[in-house]
Amino acid sequence: MMIHPFEEQPKGYTESGIRELHAERAAEAMRIEYCLARHIHKPFNSAHEALAVIWEEFEELKAAIFALHPGDSLKAVKKEAIQVGAMVVALLSEISPTMAGISDNEEQDA
Repeated sequence: MMIHPFEEQPKGYTESGIRELHAERAAEAMRIEYCLARHIHKPFNSAHEALAVIWEEFEELKAAIFALHPGDSLKAVKKEAIQVGAMVVALLSEISPTMAGISDNEEQDA
């Protein structure tokens, strides 16, 4: 069973090492979320479609953050943040230069 990112504090790490470990766990959680999403939904057809999905996920993240009160668990915020990240991964991995309206030469210059 995968340990959800941020659930336990590892011992014997520097503060910087802990942040790197958390970043690795967050990236892995986003990768898994991306794979799960692709079992349910087809890849993006355009950058515009990707933006719409990312926007929707961002709005859910925003709502989870705005609903926080002191002492609340960050579980919902973490879940939504992972979903935003997964859809950004989808955008970066699925949108080809042709789909985004960018030629190969223009993409290299960007």
